[in-house]
Amino acid sequence: MSKRSLLISSFLVFVFSGAIATSIMLFNNYHGTSIKENNVVMQEITINELSTHKTKNDCWVLLDSKVFNVSDLLATSSEPNYEDSCGKDGTKAILNDSPSKTAAKILHQLNSYYIGVIVPN
Repeated sequence: MSKRSLLISSFLVFVFSGAIATSIMLFNNYHGTSIKENNVVMQEITINELSTHKTKNDCWVLLDSKVFNVSDLLATSSEPNYEDSCGKDGTKAILNDSPSKTAAKILHQLNSYYIGVIVPN
């Protein structure tokens, strides 16, 4: 086999391998239980799943279609709006009723607690 044939064969294998890998990733994103956002795999979380995380030690809060695990935050500080919103939608209580902070600031501060997005049951 000539060098040119070997080079072309190697290139074709590389291209097809990439296409297969991309197809698998796209399939998993649309049919799996996780998504990728900002190069981080996030969970798809149902309202039923969210509702099971409703204690101070296991607190997930829904804010603007995003789910945050604020258990560690509650362990180190007293945030009554977060604690009251464990296991449910806290958008109104936290984002809309926080006069000292804008919603964008709150979401930015919670970025490290972000675990996924809400999806239909």
